[in-house]
This record gives sequence, structure tokens and C-alpha cells, in this order.
Amino acid sequence: MKTRWAASAAMALGFLAFSVPLFAHHGTSAYDYSKTLTGKATISNFHWANPHCQMEFDFKDENGATQHWNIEAFNPAMLRRDGWTQGRESLKPGDEVTMSFHLQRMA
Repeated sequence: MKTRWAASAAMALGFLAFSVPLFAHHGTSAYDYSKTLTGKATISNFHWANPHCQMEFDFKDENGATQHWNIEAFNPAMLRRDGWTQGRESLKPGDEVTMSFHLQRMA
């Protein structure tokens, strides 16, 4: 009986050690949460797909200059839980939205 318990414990620890890189993939340290950009955006493309949805849009900054941006959002399951009930029809090219997002940290 002790051998079975020890083998189970060793397998569980091995699985946890093996899965550590999976948790690192979803970290948020790559983004600068001290700065939030908010402004009007016009959607040019929206990809509703795993592992992350992608949004392409033209964003007007505080000076009125238009910049083309591509951002990564959560996966479709998480967006549905947050109220995105229309799926891939949630955003269409030409839709005007107010967008808030955090920039990626630069090394």
C-alpha cells in the first residue's frame, strides 16, 4: 500500500513539474498596467479563434493621429463568459467602438 501511495505522489509531483511552463504562458508581466490607452477605434478585422482572439483596428490617439493596431484578446470561451454572445459576429469591419487596452512592455 505504501508503494502505491509513493508512486501516486511521485506521478503527481512529476505532472506538476512538467506543467509549470503552461502556467507561464498566461502570465501578464508582458503588459504595462500602469498605462491604459482609451479612444475611438474602427474595426478592420476580428478573428474569433483559439487560442486567442485577434482584433485589428484603426485607433485615433490623443493628438488625432490614426494608427493601425493589432491586439490579442482572451480565448472565445472566456469572452463568451464575459458577455460576448455574438461570437465571430461580435465585431465587424467598420464598427466604431471605444477601446481600452494596455501596451506591451518594451525590453
